[in-house]
Amino acid sequence: MKKTHRAPERRQFDETLLVTGLHPSGAGLARSEHGPAVLVAGALPGDRVAARWTEPAPGGRFGLADAFEILEESEHRVDPEYPRCALAGRCGGCPLARIDYATELELKTKALVADTLAEAGFEAARVLRPALGHDVGKRAGFRNKAILYPVDLTESGTTERRFGFFEARSHRVVPAEDCPQSPDWMKRTARALARATLSAELELYDETSGTGALRALLMRDGARFGSIEPSSDVRGLAVLVVNDFPPEGSAEFERIARTLVSAMPEGVSLVAHRNARPGNALLSFEPGASTVLCGRGAVDADLLGLTFEVRPETFLQVNSLQTPVLYDAALDALHLSPGDAVLDLYCGVGTISSVLARAVGPEGRVTGVELVEASVEAARANAKRNNLANVRFEAGPVETVLPRLALERAPTKAVLDPAYKGLADSVPAVLAKLPITDLVYVSCNPKTLVRDVKRLAAFGFELESVTPVDLFPGAFHLEAVAVLRRPGDAGS
Repeated sequence: MKKTHRAPERRQFDETLLVTGLHPSGAGLARSEHGPAVLVAGALPGDRVAARWTEPAPGGRFGLADAFEILEESEHRVDPEYPRCALAGRCGGCPLARIDYATELELKTKALVADTLAEAGFEAARVLRPALGHDVGKRAGFRNKAILYPVDLTESGTTERRFGFFEARSHRVVPAEDCPQSPDWMKRTARALARATLSAELELYDETSGTGALRALLMRDGARFGSIEPSSDVRGLAVLVVNDFPPEGSAEFERIARTLVSAMPEGVSLVAHRNARPGNALLSFEPGASTVLCGRGAVDADLLGLTFEVRPETFLQVNSLQTPVLYDAALDALHLSPGDAVLDLYCGVGTISSVLARAVGPEGRVTGVELVEASVEAARANAKRNNLANVRFEAGPVETVLPRLALERAPTKAVLDPAYKGLADSVPAVLAKLPITDLVYVSCNPKTLVRDVKRLAAFGFELESVTPVDLFPGAFHLEAVAVLRRPGDAGS
């Protein structure tokens, strides 16, 4: 007879804890007298709490507070009557929205950047520059992208559909159409489409069974980067992500489309995007996945005097106010001159490439490399619409495109802006073969940034500075701009 092995019962403790730090999830971190660190979701550094917590699972590092009561509040908590967001503590998007911003920025800088540099052996005090924080008076309406998920709430036999964000560490949706970080048109559109999709009988997608239609709502704003002032000229794009949708031209398609389009606010385009793949990926990227129900299926964004087309799948920094700050920090460090030859690796739709091309002038040359073919096509179109003839784009993985790239002029400067996982292992060695003397690395993940800086250091690149830039006030996240230099004859 086969024996059944049961996992041992994990012990629980009742204990008074002082929260002294933050975990990357945004949960408070406290040290227990029983040994392990304890995660207290919803608590902030400086809070003293009475908590019931469960010991770590075998092999785990952290205990987890199942319930807690605040005995003494942190001096850094904002007035509970005037939080930065009424849903702070419930919605998982902004775990730090109940703490004053100066303290938030200090905590994030230390935990995400300074400690990471120190752990890797760098002198954080020498290379770390002051964080470029968000304007404290402009922390509303700055997002140009939002992803919300549907939920049906039933009371007394009546069903109300809402859109919102996932509660921290769960797939329970907290209704949040009125997120203060979103522009007003997004709030109106989310509420209108919640009612319209219910009226159109679009059932909610069930990720377990794979049935149902409605998966998510993606909204993109035609941003005026550098400004978040409301405009009567709304340029919005709403994308309903659906597991299934009737064929275009069918009676069922026409019925649903009429119901949805009639609910749309003025100036907002509507797209149905089919994604039948299981998992958490929002978009399918399959040809023909998107059907425009009204409008043009794209919006234009104005960034640093240039215009870019934004489609559902386009990557663009989501903070309209801070993106120019991020770009300026990166580009100023390159000390660009007319005639320079520059690489832009992981270039997306060519936003940084276009700014570089304008800076180096007609005699200069910019080469962008990007994995996603659709993004490269968009980058070429964006360069054309901005009358930039001195920039070219190549599609494919950086680690395979760069070695075979026939460059008209060897670049001496480069910008790297990779995804969260950072550089492929072979990229530093490939870069070392070029006469690059100035390199700027823009990162959304300080851990992979520091790892890659160490790799680059093996090829003679010296870390000059790291500047944190906050694009996500309320969230435990920072962008970082690292500047590296190498002697002028390197790579030759």
